[in-house]
This record gives sequence, structure tokens and C-alpha cells, in this order.
Amino acid sequence: MKPTWLFATTLLAMQLSGCNVQSEVLTHVPVKPVKLLDVTEISQHDYRTFPATVHANKQAELSFRIPGELSALALMEGQLVNKGDVLAKLDDKDARNNVLNAEANYELAELDFKRKAKLFEQKMISKAEFDIAKATLKSYQATLNMMRDKVSYSTILAPFSGVVAKVYTDNFQMVNASQPILMLQDNELMEIKIQVAENILLKLNNSNLLNQLDASVRFGDQQTSQRYDILYKEHASIISKGSQAYEVTFKFLVPTKLNVLPGMSAEVNIDIAVFTKPKAVQATLPVTAILTRDNAESGQQSYVYRYNEDNQTLSLMSVELGNVTSSGIEVLSGLKQGDKIVANGVNVLKEGMQVKPLVWSRGV
Repeated sequence: MKPTWLFATTLLAMQLSGCNVQSEVLTHVPVKPVKLLDVTEISQHDYRTFPATVHANKQAELSFRIPGELSALALMEGQLVNKGDVLAKLDDKDARNNVLNAEANYELAELDFKRKAKLFEQKMISKAEFDIAKATLKSYQATLNMMRDKVSYSTILAPFSGVVAKVYTDNFQMVNASQPILMLQDNELMEIKIQVAENILLKLNNSNLLNQLDASVRFGDQQTSQRYDILYKEHASIISKGSQAYEVTFKFLVPTKLNVLPGMSAEVNIDIAVFTKPKAVQATLPVTAILTRDNAESGQQSYVYRYNEDNQTLSLMSVELGNVTSSGIEVLSGLKQGDKIVANGVNVLKEGMQVKPLVWSRGV
């Protein structure tokens, strides 16, 4: 009987031992990996994208002040010119002949005035005759100046360096005074214009904040083209025709190797965070990092999970939220520098839960 009892006891011990092993296996829970965000590295920008159009900073439609026949117009559209270059000329033979005639009349009037001045000193003519000679001289002087001006009016000089955007007529044509001959545009400093909604424009009225405006523009393929910094210039105070938006203008100094022309389309990115954040924003978190719960005293409350590196557990932290932006939800309070916040999957997590940072092959 003793061996039988010993065998039964041994068997029972083995069964109990097996149960313990199985129990340990069943109660072992693997540490859950979580994606973390470092508060110090989270962007606090609020970028908005606007379609834009390129405009010339300086643009002049040039014409003659007198009528005549074009004698020199050899410009091509797209041609670069420098300030002071001759762009177009009229046949000025008649104008020069008029100058010669005016010079002759002026010289005769000058001689007559000098003679009558001496006679007046000798009291041989009246004061009225002297005054008439003096007035006549001034009249001929004015006529001479006007004829000389007309000679200068027969030439169009470039008022600034730029590119010939448009030529409206051909050489050797008869043109009238003020008839457009060509259009000249500045090709170094451009203007970038966008349409902005009134709720954003209201923020732009603070001139001190305008100096802090962070804006950039890119052209061509919006996915691959380089961005260039632009500077705020001005904004309209009345709405654009046919819309409820206001025009905002930026200045852009065109790089030498970049071919940008007025009329081209572009894309402007503006960081309006400085205007839209009345309270300091600690971080901008993705929506998936925010946990919302109902609180009996304060109503709905928002939380985030902070990762504790010392013991690899989670702490539930109450946070104050701000605006919803294109980058995520602003957190106004509840965080501090160096906090590591769980980025997603917060609905299945619990306070005090042990987790580990999610590690990819290329890093965290």
C-alpha cells in the first residue's frame, strides 16, 4: 500500500506543478509598444496655404506725349532693358524745325528788349513800351522751351530697368499722343498677391505682428519646387470684387536664375500662429493623442498619457486645449518641456500601464 500512496502523491504534485506553470504563462501580459511624441520637438506653427498670382512691382504703359510717325521701334517682347535706354522714337524733323523758328523769334525779341531798355533808361520811350518788350521776350522764351520739350517728347526712355512685357504697335506707324506703345515691367522685384478671408485679415491689423509674419512662396510643381521667403508689403481695406476676401500683397526679390513672370500662378504658405494664438501654445498634438472623458464636476475634460521613462509606465494628465489647426490640436496648458506623450491608441491604454516606446528599424 505504501508504494501506491507514494505514487499518488507524486502524481498529484506533478499536476499541481503543471497548473502553476500554465497559470504563469496565462497571466504574463506582453509590454505594449506605443508611439511617443517629444513636446520639445512638436511644431507650434499654424501654416495656411493660399493660391497666389505673380504681379510686377513696377509696371508702366509707355506712350508719346505728341503725335507723329514711329521711326525707331526695334524691341521684342521679353527683351531686357536698362534704365535710360531708348525704347522708341518719333520722326522729330518737324519738332526740330519748330525749335529753330522759336530760337529765331526769341533772339529778335531779346535784341528788341535790350534796345528798349537803353531807351527807357534815357527816358526816350514810355514805361508801357518797355513793359511790352519785356513781356514779348518772356513769351518767346516760353515758346522756345515748349518747342525744345516737344523734341524730347519724341523719344521714350526706359524709366527703370526691366523687361518689355508687351509691344502694341509696329515701327513706321502713325501714332497719336498718349497711344500705348509698349509695356515695361520690373523683373527684379515682384509682388505676390493672395486673397485672405476676413477672419484672418482681422488678425493682420496689428502692425507689430506683421513684422513677424513668416511667409514663403513656391512656383511650378508644388510638390518638388523650392520655397522662397517673401515679405509682407500691404493689404487692402476693401473686399475684392465678387468675393468676401481681401487682397494681401507680399514683396519677392527674384533670384537671378529663377524665371518668374507676372501672371504666373504660385502657392503661398503663411504661418499665422502669431496672430491666432492669444495664449501661449505649449504644443500642437495630433487628434489621436487626446483622450476625452466626462467629468461630473467640470463636464467634459481632455487628457493625454505621459510616458515615465524611469519605470516605463503611463500617467494620465489633464490638459487645456486651444484651437484646432491644420497641424492638430493646440495644447495651452498641462504639459512641460521634455514630456513624452503617447501619439495614438489612447483609448485602449490605462494609467499606470507598463509600455515601451515603439521602435522602427530606422529609429523611434
